[in-house]
Amino acid sequence: MATAKSTKKPAAKSAAKARTTTIDATFLLPPKEEIQIMIEEWVAEDVGIQDLTTNIMIPANAKADFLMNTRQDIVIAGIEVAAEVFRHMVPEAKVKVLVKDGTVAKKGTALMRISGPGRGLLTAERTSLNILQFMCGIATLVNEYASKIAHTDAQLIDTRKTVPGLRMLSKYAACIGGCRPHRLGLHDGVMIKDNHIAVHGSITKALVQARALTPALTKIEVECDTLKQVG
Repeated sequence: MATAKSTKKPAAKSAAKARTTTIDATFLLPPKEEIQIMIEEWVAEDVGIQDLTTNIMIPANAKADFLMNTRQDIVIAGIEVAAEVFRHMVPEAKVKVLVKDGTVAKKGTALMRISGPGRGLLTAERTSLNILQFMCGIATLVNEYASKIAHTDAQLIDTRKTVPGLRMLSKYAACIGGCRPHRLGLHDGVMIKDNHIAVHGSITKALVQARALTPALTKIEVECDTLKQVG
C-alpha cells in the first residue's frame, strides 16, 4: 500500500517529471458535486459528532501549516480529491497542490501544503490521507504490472471488482497507473461468463442468444477459463 503522511518539516525533494499517459482519465472522475457528497459520508463515518481528541488537545484558536509528504516512491492519483477534503471540511483553509496525478513521486516528495485552523485541519487530515493512499496504492501497483508488459502487445484492463461506492475513483486510479478501463457497470456491454455458458450448454449457444438480442453496436465478450475455450 502506498503511504503518505503529514509533517511540519519542509520536504527537501521535489516531484519527478510527470509520466506520459496515453489515456485521458479525467472522464472517469465523478463530478465535483458527487465527490463532495462522498466526502460528507466519509466525514460522518470517521468524525461522528466531534473529533474528541483534537477538541481536547488543540486550542480553538490554534493555526496549523503543514506539508503532506510521501514515505515511498508512488504514482500520484487522487491528489485533487484529497485536497477537496480539506477545502470542503475547512472552507477557510489554504490548500496548495504541489504535484499532478500521474506524477511519479519519489520518497520524501511534498505533495500538498495546507494551512488554516488547527482543529479543522487535524480532523480532516486522516480522511484526506486515506483516500489518497487508497488511490495512489492502486495507481502504483497497476503501474508495476503495466511496466512489466510495456514491451509486449498485451493490454492491462480493469474489472468491476471494486469497493462499492468507490468504483469510479478506483477505475480512475487504475487508468492513471497504466490500465485501460473496461465496463463501468453491467449496463456497459455484454460479457458472457461461466454461469451464462452453463445455462446454455456451450459458448456457441450462448453467443447465438447474445447476438440475437444485443443491440447491433454493443460489444459482446466471452470470458474463457481455458485455452481450449479460446480455440
